[in-house]
Order: sequence, then structure tokens, then C-alpha cells
Amino acid sequence: MNKQLLLASLLLFSVHASAALSVTTSVQAHSNCGRANGRAYAIATDGVMPYSYAWSDGLPIGNSVIGLSPGTYTVIVTDAAMEEATAEVVIDEIDGYGSSWEPFGGFGIGASYCIGGLPQLIRYSGNSLVEPYDPSSPYGPGPYSYWGDAVSNYGQVLNCSDPSGYIVYDVIFIDAPPGSDVTVNYSDATGCAGTATVTVPAPFEPPSLQIMNITPSCQNSAAGTLRVAVGINSFNTFGLYIRPVGQSVDCVASMDPILFGQPSDAGVRTFANLPPGDFELVWTTDPSGYGQQIGSLVTACEGVIPFTIPVVSQDCGNLTGRLFIDDDANCILGSENHIPNSIVRIDPGPIYLLSDQFGSYAATLPFGSYTITEEHPLFEQSCPAAFTISSTAMQQANTACSGGVPMDAMVSLTSGAARPGFELQYGIHARNLTPSSTGTVTLTLEVDPVLSFLSSTYVPTSITGNVLTWTAPAFTLTQPFQERTFQVRFQVPPDVDLLGTTLQSTATLITANMDAELSNNTAVYGVVVTGSYDPNDKLAVTSSGNTDLWQLGADEWIDYTIRFQNTGTDTAFTVVITDTLPSNLDPGSTIMGASSHTFTWELRDQGTLKFYYPNILLPDSNINEPRSHGFVGFRIRPRLPLLPGEEITNIANIYFDYNPPVITEPSVLVAEFSTGVSGVPETAAALSVYPNPAKDAVTVRVDSNALQRLVLTALDGRVVAEIQCIGTSASFDIGGLAAGSYTLVVHTTEGRTIRTSLLKQ
Repeated sequence: MNKQLLLASLLLFSVHASAALSVTTSVQAHSNCGRANGRAYAIATDGVMPYSYAWSDGLPIGNSVIGLSPGTYTVIVTDAAMEEATAEVVIDEIDGYGSSWEPFGGFGIGASYCIGGLPQLIRYSGNSLVEPYDPSSPYGPGPYSYWGDAVSNYGQVLNCSDPSGYIVYDVIFIDAPPGSDVTVNYSDATGCAGTATVTVPAPFEPPSLQIMNITPSCQNSAAGTLRVAVGINSFNTFGLYIRPVGQSVDCVASMDPILFGQPSDAGVRTFANLPPGDFELVWTTDPSGYGQQIGSLVTACEGVIPFTIPVVSQDCGNLTGRLFIDDDANCILGSENHIPNSIVRIDPGPIYLLSDQFGSYAATLPFGSYTITEEHPLFEQSCPAAFTISSTAMQQANTACSGGVPMDAMVSLTSGAARPGFELQYGIHARNLTPSSTGTVTLTLEVDPVLSFLSSTYVPTSITGNVLTWTAPAFTLTQPFQERTFQVRFQVPPDVDLLGTTLQSTATLITANMDAELSNNTAVYGVVVTGSYDPNDKLAVTSSGNTDLWQLGADEWIDYTIRFQNTGTDTAFTVVITDTLPSNLDPGSTIMGASSHTFTWELRDQGTLKFYYPNILLPDSNINEPRSHGFVGFRIRPRLPLLPGEEITNIANIYFDYNPPVITEPSVLVAEFSTGVSGVPETAAALSVYPNPAKDAVTVRVDSNALQRLVLTALDGRVVAEIQCIGTSASFDIGGLAAGSYTLVVHTTEGRTIRTSLLKQ
């Protein structure tokens, strides 16, 4: 038998071996009030595909038919082997629409309405103003009528999303409390009636919106931006768009594609490319444009926030760029690491910018020539970054930094106020300043023994007395430029004898891989226990521990803490803090610290710091006093030289939602020559450990006071070496220890404790 005959035989066998063709039918919709709006479909099975469908009464060919009047219909199915199967379907006449909005059982949907207004239900009626009416439509001819004990009014609305289609919706206004079930009767223009039980929706709670930042626009192009904090809303979704002041509310204008914003959700929304002028930020429950009004009854719930985009008096254009590590030293941005959260300075100006998580920065600048200088505390700029703005076209200027910087991690510590009988919250910020891996990290927090642990954002790996430890896998810091910020809460005893005492705490970060700079691996923070105090204030502490003097020739840094509290009568959804730095502080030296809550920050213009807390949901002090507080810290250097008697004066503006700012009392430091008296316990700066790294013996020396005890601990907190000593220096043997990182704790005869890291080779 040849191949062709064999294949034909196999095909014939498979055809005769398959199951017999069959067909079943189903009714999608019966006829309402005798109208030709019935629908049915047929499904063939078995036999040989493909199938063809033929219906009686000259109906269209296909497996689905519409526009059926009451009666019996027949469908004949033929398969590829020319076998046939037949089935019938019966379309009944239904007296009305039954107990649902539509023949397919669809119910009306709750339309958002404002608090104090009438609840609304939207029902798609399918009506078209384009004649003639299609009798096969599942929806009856309009207009519809609605009645019932709770029906207050009704009307129709056009779909603004498709004004050419004239799709009509019916809106029913219900005079009944939210959550109640009401019966709504309805009928089409022919009197074919129906009834439905619906649940009255809840009113729309207005969203929490706060304008966070506005940047001006050029006079020669649309370059302004608006940043808006959008609060969490637990009910219906809503949309945001921008319209010029005085613009009429109609479908076309409200849906202007140039000014229409992104759909809103929790977070921050940015509107870009805005021209100068007066605008309104509009939130609406009709983001898809289903309609603006029915007669005098507004269906969309909306609110308006006016704002102005200022104009730059000169022609200007836009700069964009990235701060990156130039590993191949060619001054060209390739696939190298970007440097996030770092400050760049543009001159002339100076104008300060902060790179985002991708290393990107952007600015709108008047026409002219500029240079860019990076201000990262570790990286050195390796290539000049110069550019010229001469048109509205986007100008790109990237900034390159030298590679090969060894790993450096740092930790910072900040706290809120300490009061007897109240909670004390600490914020810890751990940061890898480089793209190199830290390896496994161990973070310890040693607090004053009087404090009792309550909770932590990250659960401690261990708690031994007054020492809390975090390490992998619960706490990691291994990725390039990775940061971790978390909060720890303690209870202060209700002991009035604590008033005036200082609660001293120390955070220490130890890395498995070698850290090139150990001085920033320890953070010491002291908070004075007070009774009454200003809950919105700004504190300054110099590197020598002074709170009122800057010691010339001795101090290096100023650590600022801004504290705030919601003392209002409702939850604060958004908090924004602005700090316009005085001219004798160097904005480029800013290093961000820890905070009580998740936040973002930026440095703009000639030196304005802004801290954003969108959706902070800070309760008011009447509802939850311990959780009504917040704080944020940062470190900065003065511009040198400072003259004796010169004052460093700084304030902060704290905005709670739409309220006017709370302005802190000025924080004032007066520059004076050092007296040699330190205001806080000694830190690692007063300690010498050499050699470090070491193989066998280590010598420890302090600048003042007598040594009393040296304690060496491993990453897991175990004490691996301890010696008693006398004098200002001592040596001890570490030759028998395993290679790795250790913490050296030095105790002096005056009760001071100094911590540093030691690397055993």
C-alpha cells in the first residue's frame, strides 16, 4: 500500500472512529414584553471541526443570534465530514424585566456623591440619541422612568469619554441612608417594567491632597511642575486634573489631554510641562468623564485647589543628568553604577539639586553657561561637567566620579522627646555609602538601662539587658548604596527624679567586609528628660556636644533634630517640613539622618531643605498622644571661616495638611573659641588603636583619662577578650582569634565608654 493510500485510510478511520456530532442550545435572554430582543446561542461538540450553523426563519448564520421574538427556533449544525445535528431553542415572552436592572442580571452601580448630597445610582440604559432605535437591543427604548418610595429624582447623562457616541446613562437619586436596601421600579418608553433591590452606597469622603512643591515655568516654554501628596482614600477611586482658572466645566475642556493628570492613589503625583499662570487642581469622582451634570444636579463629586505657576523672567530651558561612577574612566555614562541621594551644585548660583534613587537630577535654568560639581562625602569628581542652556530643548549633562572607592558604611541615631511615664522613640539610619558590598552587618543599640523595650520596625535578633542586636536575615545591608531606616520604641519610667538627666544611647554598625572609615560606624545620642516642652522645635548639637556654642577650631558638624507633634483635632494625612538654610551653613555638606516615619527629602535652589511625609496618618494628641509625635535629623557643616560672635540661626516650618505652618523657635549657635571642655562623653575620635587591621598584638591609647577595662566582642555579641588596665595606654594579644571584624569597647576610670571597630587579619 502506498503512502497516499495509507494516509487516506487513516483519515477515513479517524473520521468514522470519532464520536457522533451533537449540538446543544442555550437562551441568553428571553423576550421582554413581546419585544424582539431575545438572544440564544448553540454549541456543537464532537464530529469533525470546523462547524457551520444555520438557523430557521432566515436568521443570520453563526452560533449566536439576537433580536428574537417569542417562539421556537431551529439550528442545524454541519461538520467538516458533512454530518448534521439539529436542536431547538424556545424564546419565551416575559412580562417585564423581572427583578434585575438588565436582562443579563446586571445591577446599577453606586455613583460617588458628596457628603451631604443625595446618594446616586448609575444604570446603563443603552439608549442612543442617534435614530432609529435598534429593536434588537437588550435595552428597551428610552426614555426610562423610575419610581419608588426612596426614589427622589432621576435623569440622564452623556458619556464625556465618547461624545460622538452619545451613550446615555440613567442616574437615580435615592433619599435613603447609606447601606440600606431599597426597591427601585422602572420601565422603558413602551411601559415594559421591572424592579430591582439595590444597596445605597456610602458618600465619597474627600481625598487628602496637599501641594508639596511648585517650580516656576520659563516665559518662553511650559516648564513648570506641580507635586501633590495624595492621601489614602478607602472608598471610591478618583481622578486628578488641572485646568486654568475660569475654564468652563464641560466634557472637552475637562479631558484636555495636555493637562489631564494621572489617576490618583496613595503617594505623590507630579504634573509637568505647565505654563505660567493661575490654575486649579481638581479632584473628581468622574475621572473617566461619564458626565458632568444632569440639569442642575451634579453627578460628579469634586473639589478645587487653586495654585499659581510663577514665571521665570528670562528665557530658560531644562537640564537633566545623572551622577555616576566612571569605572572605565572615559567620562561617558555607560552601564556603571548611578549614585543616588547625593547633592550636586550648579554654578553660577549656586543652585543645589538632589539625585534621586536612579542618580538622576533635573532643573529649569535661565539661558547661560553652567558647571556641575558633585558634593558626595566620599567620591571625587573625575571629569568636568559643563553645559550651556540656549533653547527649550532638553540639555543633558552627566557628572562622572572616580571609581575604586573602598566600602564605607555609616549609622546615625535620632530620637524624640523623653518624658517620665511616656514613650521614647529612636530612629536609626544605616547606610552603605558605596557600591561595594558590606557583607553581613550587625547593628547594636545600647540604651540607657532605665528604658524598657516596647517595639521595633525590625524585630531584634537578640535582646541582652539594655543591648538590642539586629543582623541577617532579619536585617541586611549588602546592596550597593543600600539604606535602612527603622524606629525603636522604649518606655521611660514614671519617675520625676529622672527630670534633667541625660539618657545616653549608642548605635554601632559592624560590617563583615572591611570598612575604610570606622569613625562613622558609631553614633552616640543623648536626650535630656524633660517635663513640659515645645513639641514643635529644632535642636542643634555640635560635634563637641554643645547646644549653644560653635567652638572655633574644635567643632566640625552640627546635628539638627526637627521635632513635631499633631496637636490638632484630627489625623494629619500629610506633613511637610521646609528649612531654608542660612547663608553660613553649607547645603552641599548635608547628610541625611534618621526619622520617626518614612519620608523623602530634597535640596533645592540656593539651599532649601524639604522633608515630605505623604500619608503619614499622624494621629492627633487627643486620640493617641504617644503616636502623635515625629522627628527627623540631619547633619551639616558651616561655611568657614566663622568669626567670633557670629550666630548660626536656623528655623523650620512644619505644615500639617492645609494648616498654616508651625514655625519653630530659632535654633542659635554662637561661634566662640574652644575652651577645651567637651559637652558629651568621648567618642572614637579620642581613641587610638594601632595597628588596625592587626594580626597579633594591638595597642590602645586614649587622649585623656585613665584606662580601666578593654572588652573585645564578636559580631554575635560574644565577649572574646577582656583585660583590666591602668594608665592611658595598654596592649593585648589577639593572635589566637579568628580573622574578621570585632568591636572594641574601652572603659575609662571616669565612667566613659568609647567604641570602635577592630579588624583581625
